[in-house]
This record gives sequence, C-alpha cells and structure tokens, in this order.
Amino acid sequence: MKKILIQVLTIIIAISANAQSKKTKDKNAIKKMCGCFEITFNFTETFNYSKDTTYLPSRTKVSKGLEWAHSKPLLTLVLEGR
Repeated sequence: MKKILIQVLTIIIAISANAQSKKTKDKNAIKKMCGCFEITFNFTETFNYSKDTTYLPSRTKVSKGLEWAHSKPLLTLVLEGR
C-alpha cells in the first residue's frame, strides 16, 4: 500500500512540475510577441443571411494601422515610467 501511495505522489509531482514548465514557456513565448506591429484588417462578408435574391454583399473593406502589444497592464506601464 505504501509503494502505491509513493508512486502516485511521484506521478502527481512530475505532472505538476511539467505544468509549471509549460506555463513558464507559454509566458516567455507571449513576451516575445510584444512590440509594435503593422496590421491589416480585411472586412469581407462571407455569408449571405438574406433570402432576398436582390441582396448584394458590401464591398470588401481594408484598413491598416499600428498596434502596440504588451504583456503588462497599462497601469503598471504608467507607474513604472515615472
């Protein structure tokens, strides 16, 4: 009975350590994606919900801009900037 309990505990600890490692890797991957990006939005109707045969979909609209992506809350960035 003791052997089984020790084996179960060992497995739980191993799974927990692996989960922590994955979480750290995920955080680091997200932090590497931070920065300023040129983005393009492509707005296109892909479905025709109307049963009206005279319905014409809207023209495709494209918009561009800059996006600043960061991993810290805005309040933290403001306070650290002082």
